[in-house]
Amino acid sequence: MDHCRNYFSYLGNKLAYVPHLGYLSAGTPSTSKIKGYICEWENGANTKKADGTGVAVYIGGNKVLLNGKIAASSGIDTDHDGVSDYNEVDVNAIKKIGGSSAQTITWKQGHDYLNNKGYISDKSYDKIADLVKDLAQNQEIYPAKSNPADVDSDGDDIKDANDPNPNQSDVTVHKLSQEDYLKIIYNGEQRYGCDQSWLNDIDEEVLKAHDLSSTFACGLVAAGDLIAYLNLYTKINMKDFANDNGFSKLADTTPINDLYNCYGYNESNDTIDYYKYMNYIAKLSDIIKIYDATDGAIAIGPNSIKSCLNKIFKYNSDSKYDYTVHWRNNNAKDKLKERIRKSLGNNLPVIISFDHPTPDQEDLKFYTKSGEVNFKDDTTTTSHYMVITEITEYSKDAAKVVGHSTMIKVASWSRDLYVDLDEYSDIVNSDVDKKMFNHVYNNFASNILEIGRKKK
Repeated sequence: MDHCRNYFSYLGNKLAYVPHLGYLSAGTPSTSKIKGYICEWENGANTKKADGTGVAVYIGGNKVLLNGKIAASSGIDTDHDGVSDYNEVDVNAIKKIGGSSAQTITWKQGHDYLNNKGYISDKSYDKIADLVKDLAQNQEIYPAKSNPADVDSDGDDIKDANDPNPNQSDVTVHKLSQEDYLKIIYNGEQRYGCDQSWLNDIDEEVLKAHDLSSTFACGLVAAGDLIAYLNLYTKINMKDFANDNGFSKLADTTPINDLYNCYGYNESNDTIDYYKYMNYIAKLSDIIKIYDATDGAIAIGPNSIKSCLNKIFKYNSDSKYDYTVHWRNNNAKDKLKERIRKSLGNNLPVIISFDHPTPDQEDLKFYTKSGEVNFKDDTTTTSHYMVITEITEYSKDAAKVVGHSTMIKVASWSRDLYVDLDEYSDIVNSDVDKKMFNHVYNNFASNILEIGRKKK
């Protein structure tokens, strides 16, 4: 039967490419990479479940249990996604092959249809076709637009009931390899990166020694998080940097193996102790200076972060890559997307900043995500540094459902939050023709810090 199943898939592929069937979008292959079973024609609903109820069908070679036979009159919705099982098959294709009153077709009808239309020409399938005629010529088949046993057939976080294209993903995601970013343990809870307010928890004498407060420390924290991520997850050894710049004094034992010995990293469970980490952040302020400022991200100059990272990379003992740091001066939306995608694809976090040049500019919104691509307003900022860990781009159809076309996931205040990149770009590029100061300032204070990587 393996040969038969190969033929079933072959038959499904051929049917999917018949232009006038209206099955799938033009040019969309039936053997979609998405989960393997989407867009296949497979065995129909005529096998009982093991307990004698419902039916078992094959979709893309995978056995799927449904609550009943696929039929227009049943109204059964196995996956409770708001779309009946029958409406998750391509009814139009069935009627074009089997006639206007058909609710299903057989394998023989599908084979004969393709044969008559001249779509079957591969002679290597002749013997398999004969076998199928003997074993399953009257087997019912259904063209699956989406999986009736999966609320989100293509795995793009949009339920089939709301998805304009349920058989192919409408979402493109680029993200870091570490789903949890930096797992810092604060009061027994795992957090998503660092929170600048934790500086208030460390010894006052330490803060005084570094002339440091949490007020304008978001840039310092963003840089510290990025450095820690590079140290832990890109195999950039920072041992010599740590020793030469006094970080090794923070370690519990010496000599150290790497910088991660200086900020409370636990190798056994891949977590970080927040208190030790904040002492590392305080020490980092000796290199990344916080200037006196009344407001905003400009309290820490972008070039100060850039200089620190370039200093680290001079120590880089990585034998495979050289790294360089650029503070980009073009915050046009398409350029931002291109650079963010490239960096995250190389497992390199991206620092992004936002600052008001004038009081009349909008605040930047943050969103939280819950359930099915449901983005809710959370908070706003007038100026801030964040670290981008993921970028998600939605197709035009999906954007109508989601309400956003491009969302970046950022680590901020030890949380995973979201920023609409279109909103960000619109704000920082507003009134550039009328106010040249806005344009020049925004390119400096509202942009991304990008790490370049090339093979040695």
